[in-house]
Amino acid sequence: MISAEQFCRDVRYAWRGCGRARGVTAAPVLTLTVGVAGATLMFTLIEGVLLRPLPVRQQDRLLVAWKALPSGGLAHFPFRVHEIDAIRRESQLLEDVAALGYNGSGPSVAVEGGAASYISTASVTGDFFRVIGVDAILGRTLNRADDVTGAENVVVISNGLWQRRYGRSPDAIGRRLIIDQQPFTIVGVAPPDFAIPRGVEAWMTTAASASTVTNPAFREGARNDIDLIARLRPGATIEQARSELHALMRSLEATASPHTERDLEPVVQSYEDLVVGEVRSAMLLLFGAVGLVLLIAVAN
Repeated sequence: MISAEQFCRDVRYAWRGCGRARGVTAAPVLTLTVGVAGATLMFTLIEGVLLRPLPVRQQDRLLVAWKALPSGGLAHFPFRVHEIDAIRRESQLLEDVAALGYNGSGPSVAVEGGAASYISTASVTGDFFRVIGVDAILGRTLNRADDVTGAENVVVISNGLWQRRYGRSPDAIGRRLIIDQQPFTIVGVAPPDFAIPRGVEAWMTTAASASTVTNPAFREGARNDIDLIARLRPGATIEQARSELHALMRSLEATASPHTERDLEPVVQSYEDLVVGEVRSAMLLLFGAVGLVLLIAVAN
């Protein structure tokens, strides 16, 4: 075992050696620093996006579905409200069913206190928040009573919009604003990190969304063009749900009008795949590349 004095001499010798060869020393130190920093950053991103549970209840039982017509080149075709209602009644594998606008979120003009700005809004059925298992951190979420023609137009705002626009003030609840020329009342604030569909800042019911459409010819479409979101019963699988939806869609087609689209197939994804599926492969590839850089740095 070396003595403390010998260890100190070795450290001083190594330090002087580094001083005489700064260029040679700087390269591996810089490479190692970049490698460690990159690996740390990528692990933080992966932990935050892929490993951390999503802010919903029992995410492994949630699924999202829409229709497609492969022979006609239609990859994403919406459900109709009456189809969602029929699936809710007839399904043996889906514990509960709701829906969200199939176009995702989009810009709306919000006017408050005489000032206009754009916010990203999305339409959902009144039971959307209950089905996915998300509670408001302030106020309340939407409910089925909000989603009927003639009900007061209300919105739930995102945590980010609440912070940016209202400074996290509890007084935001009950505030009135004009969205796309229709009056709305803020009734709740969503929890942090919850943004389904992606980028949304305010959720309104499908009935409220239809009220903002000035052209009556498009109003029905605003309410009817929806994707299904549902919760599997315990023990049921995505594949089983896909098979059941296929059978239910054939049954609905048999009693539909002659003008109804035929031979549509259900497209079913887990909620987790919908949220992170697009970025999972890219992030894992980047993590592998950063790991290779770290390996080279350690070898140097």
